[in-house]
Amino acid sequence: MCKKKLKNLKDKMREVTNKLPKTKSGQPAFEKGANVVRWPFYEPMLFMKDQFLGREMQGSFHTSTQDESLQEDSVLPTPVDSDDDTSAESPFPSAEKPKLTQPKPGRMTKKASLEEQFLSVEREKLANLKKVVAAEECKEPADEWGPFCSSLACDLRKLKDPYLVMQVRGDINRIVNDAVLKQLQRNAPRPATSPHRMPFRQDQFVGTYNASSQEITQQEDEVTYQLLD
Repeated sequence: MCKKKLKNLKDKMREVTNKLPKTKSGQPAFEKGANVVRWPFYEPMLFMKDQFLGREMQGSFHTSTQDESLQEDSVLPTPVDSDDDTSAESPFPSAEKPKLTQPKPGRMTKKASLEEQFLSVEREKLANLKKVVAAEECKEPADEWGPFCSSLACDLRKLKDPYLVMQVRGDINRIVNDAVLKQLQRNAPRPATSPHRMPFRQDQFVGTYNASSQEITQQEDEVTYQLLD
């Protein structure tokens, strides 16, 4: 189809060239044709003007009909169905089809090994992150004792005498233990009084004690009389 169109354009251009005014040397005056010819493809076809000169006017540019056909092929690439014909006839490099190459087994194994190592590292990072999150969730909420003990520790670190350090530790432990013991005593439940138990009376104990003393005195007197007899 393209060859046919190009042939029609060349035939029309050759016909127009024959109608152009001649120069002193007898060649067509292509420069004056722009004002004379009304064919719209005249100027675009001027790059092939050497092909439209007559045989007697060409001189050293004389070519045969076969040469013209070869020049046509060299000017514009001829589209063909076969890729081999296009690469042989066309002077322009044609777009080569991408060749599918199968990767080597060793390369695939190396790539798979690298991917597995990367996934292993990512799994380890994820596991460590889960542990950190779980530890943060289990951590007890901070209270006022944390900052107080931290500030107290800053002062205690200034102590360099081992004996003084042990004394301070002992005093702190004693104060804390006494405070905890007092709190336990305050919060300890008191024993309830049984309704069937009689209340304690001190006069009963005193009377019983006095009676026992009299009996002991009488027994001592009897023993004394027996020894005298």
